[in-house]
Amino acid sequence: MEGLQAEVEVLQQESEELTEKITKARTLPGEILQTANIPVQGLSVKDGVPLIHGLPISNLSDGEKVGFVYRCGNSKSLTAANHID
Repeated sequence: MEGLQAEVEVLQQESEELTEKITKARTLPGEILQTANIPVQGLSVKDGVPLIHGLPISNLSDGEKVGFVYRCGNSKSLTAANHID
């Protein structure tokens, strides 16, 4: 019985550690976006969720998503080109 209790405690600790990692993986992109300087029109972050013109990215049509990715790529290229010495 003590062996099972010890195993339960080990598994419970592993579960808590994995839950923390999952939570961090879900919140980290929003944290990064909030502090990043990405000059993309309409991009904002609310409660760790990236928004395009106030809508979650998942609500955008496929065409809107392609346009967003294109704008991100262009703005990053332009920003990087401005910083080359």
